[in-house]
Amino acid sequence: MIPIDSGRLAADGGITAFLDDLRRSDVASRVWWPGLALRADRMHATLAGGLGEGSDLPAQLAQNIEVMVRGPWIGRFNTGRIYLPVQAADMASATALARLRTRTGADHCPLLAGYVQLTGDVAGDSYRQLRDIVTAHRSRIAVRLPLSELWLMDTMDDLVLRSRLAARIPCGRAPR
Repeated sequence: MIPIDSGRLAADGGITAFLDDLRRSDVASRVWWPGLALRADRMHATLAGGLGEGSDLPAQLAQNIEVMVRGPWIGRFNTGRIYLPVQAADMASATALARLRTRTGADHCPLLAGYVQLTGDVAGDSYRQLRDIVTAHRSRIAVRLPLSELWLMDTMDDLVLRSRLAARIPCGRAPR
């Protein structure tokens, strides 16, 4: 998993404006606000899901890796969540992440961090309002995050609330 520094996100003006607009919207009552705090230390984008015992994971990655967290996105399948797309911030990071996916046999699919959880269906005017908020903030958010490590999580649920950190894979060379 790619850990996402929720503290750095919370300090970003674009993220703050997005959450403020959500709080003022008709959708606010459907947002699981305590979930932002409960998941703060577990926020992530899944790089290679479903890894089991004996997976071919490196002990360390020599490359420095940086990612860019982009503005909100709503999917068609898991509609109970607002995601933040995550992408490599540069070519070297993209190459390192692609090599790790290939090494583990993981599919190359979009990286998404589940950010806001919804507690119920959103329909009609509320849904249109939510789409407008997401669309308005999509291009306004771009938070660059250097990664010091990747995580291997053992989890019982997709929110990783019932999970444990099984391994840390350091990224980059230690400063001399």
